[in-house]
Amino acid sequence: MDARVSWESGTHERRVEAFYSRGADGFGDCHGGYLNFGLWEPGFSYLQAAENLVTRLGRWGELGSDSNLLDVGCGFGAQDILLAQKFAPSLITGIDVTYPHVLAGQRRAQEAGLTLSVRFQHGSATELSFPDASFSHVLSIEGVVHFNTREKFLRQASRVLQPGGVLLLADYALAREPRKLVDRAFLKAACKGWQVPDENIDTIESYRNKVLRSGFAEVEIEQVGGRTIPQYWDEQKSRAHRKAMMKIRGMVGAAGGLAIDWFAYQAWKRGQLDYVLVRAVKK
Repeated sequence: MDARVSWESGTHERRVEAFYSRGADGFGDCHGGYLNFGLWEPGFSYLQAAENLVTRLGRWGELGSDSNLLDVGCGFGAQDILLAQKFAPSLITGIDVTYPHVLAGQRRAQEAGLTLSVRFQHGSATELSFPDASFSHVLSIEGVVHFNTREKFLRQASRVLQPGGVLLLADYALAREPRKLVDRAFLKAACKGWQVPDENIDTIESYRNKVLRSGFAEVEIEQVGGRTIPQYWDEQKSRAHRKAMMKIRGMVGAAGGLAIDWFAYQAWKRGQLDYVLVRAVKK
């Protein structure tokens, strides 16, 4: 399960892995091992917000002891350990394009005594290696925007889900179409820096349509940008976090990450970007 895939030169997977590998070996328990924007309430710390987001999706999907969950773009695996501890599904399989993430997830599962119920592997979200109808749930938290493409992933998620299986996503979408040159400039800069394919630039409506035509029904989309993006930006720009990121990723890597977060915040502030939670059921 821990075999490493060698991405060909010039592929999107190789670029995304290079982007997220920077500083990954030294990330450790920074942010509790979470990478998500969090779902914030007044007075929350980052860790509380990050775990609140994961728990919200687990409850929305009604995870339980009979669930078999695939987490696509699992990051460092912290979210899968939390889901295992809170909902005790029969099996969680995490897959990520970034190999250091996979290794970190395996270490977390071992430390938590969960190696029999939480597993991790290296792979592509758009070429899932699992048989049809393998899972009761497919989860992806903030990974979908990077997948090449979002719709190709959705079709793969539909394929590996059992009929009646549940898709759970935390992702980004446009709150409105770009109106001016500055809107398009912000969008282009953010997508280029963050390894987001142009095909993944979706409004809420086009996002919903992609989910529907990929084999899903009962699509629910909640827009929660006001509880994610500004609070996350405040945390990211804090002196303590900037200092931690410089130690982990170096000055250039830390500055680049902060710039991307700033673009996301500015796009949200302009009413252009939103953060969405998505639930859909396989037909």
